[in-house]
Amino acid sequence: MENQNTSILDQIISNHKAEEVARLNAVEIIESLFNELNERERDILRRRFGLSGKEKETLERIGEAHKLTRERIRQIEISAVKKLHQLENLENYISGLKKVIRELLEEHGGFAERNYLLSLLVGFSADGGRAGEEEKKLHKNHLDFLISRLLRDEFEEASESKHF
Repeated sequence: MENQNTSILDQIISNHKAEEVARLNAVEIIESLFNELNERERDILRRRFGLSGKEKETLERIGEAHKLTRERIRQIEISAVKKLHQLENLENYISGLKKVIRELLEEHGGFAERNYLLSLLVGFSADGGRAGEEEKKLHKNHLDFLISRLLRDEFEEASESKHF
């Protein structure tokens, strides 16, 4: 009987996690955060990280569009990300994502390959995995931005080596 209870408990926990992740709409989170940036900063980050549904763009290409040097675009990118880090309400936006990532990593022994983790998160967040390829790619880019730029201090990224 105990195994059945554990099984039901596991199902409840799994369903709760799926519901929690489903509420994590990375696109909405970023759009809300980007309201704190000026238009140029938003455009640069969207282009640089492929957040508009298009391919990621190079510093040079974005610089041409804004009539600025690659270096100036890089500086604006860094400044905009720093501005997002300093938002008082940042934790409200990303706490759920942090919790879900921690749980997923815990389930996988504390490690997960970056693309695998992103695909798990996209499967949950992009309409339960029923989204089209373009929408999945958009969600993946948004999640990647959140993890790599806003959660970089929370999760350690290990480089590939002969041991890992």
